[in-house]
Amino acid sequence: MSGKTETDVYPAPENADLKLTPTLSHFIIPTPESGKASVYGVLVNFATSALMNNVDIYLTRAVGEDHNQVPPFLVGAIEKNGDIKGKTNNVGQFMFTNIPPGNYYLIVSMDLSPVTPKDTTTIPLLIQLRPDTITELGTIYYSGN
Repeated sequence: MSGKTETDVYPAPENADLKLTPTLSHFIIPTPESGKASVYGVLVNFATSALMNNVDIYLTRAVGEDHNQVPPFLVGAIEKNGDIKGKTNNVGQFMFTNIPPGNYYLIVSMDLSPVTPKDTTTIPLLIQLRPDTITELGTIYYSGN
């Protein structure tokens, strides 16, 4: 991504609803640049149902022949490999904008665990981003250590 440095992070906006329940209301998502995508959601701890506030996260590209598998080794965000850093805000919300289209996994940096859909704790959530789209993930769950 041109113009980005290793210290650039995609923080979620602070213009959020301050309720202590997972919510995306009042969440303003800018339209992505032509050919790019945006994705947003709210991150919740699966075991405790607590909002995951101010947590470092990143998007990493899916691998494999069909680009639908978690990379075999997660060692933290490596921007030269296409990983995109982010952080949840004070109510667990996150947003990534102007992302190259493709398949990604959202990784929680503190233990390098992929997030999972609401109805399972075992299958990582494959995020499929298409050009010129905004994808709402809704409430997604972290079930790592």
